[in-house]
Amino acid sequence: MKENLVHLLSNEERLSFKEVFENEFDSELPNARQANIVAYGNSAFITTEVLLRAGLVWVDPSLRNTPKSASILKRLVQYLHQHIPKGSSVIGIATNPKEERLMQRMGMRRVEGIIYRKDV
Repeated sequence: MKENLVHLLSNEERLSFKEVFENEFDSELPNARQANIVAYGNSAFITTEVLLRAGLVWVDPSLRNTPKSASILKRLVQYLHQHIPKGSSVIGIATNPKEERLMQRMGMRRVEGIIYRKDV
């Protein structure tokens, strides 16, 4: 394999895969801010998506499970909705029913699969 066959697609090159995204993935071609596309010639590609992850949530122990806590969480979620850039993808990992409810309140949908992570 020649090294130059594997490369990051330019904005013009990524357009050649528009139909693949529409037909194979039922998705729109992501823009360069949303994802990089690394291709092997015109035969294959892999995307690396830019995702925002809803991370740790902390509320002072003295406020937990109170109406004040619910109000605070609501305001935090509203802030996120107002300040996440348009076109962004947000993920959240829920490990218990309480976290699942929070993700649903944030307007997230459940996706199936197993998540793997690598910090580099």
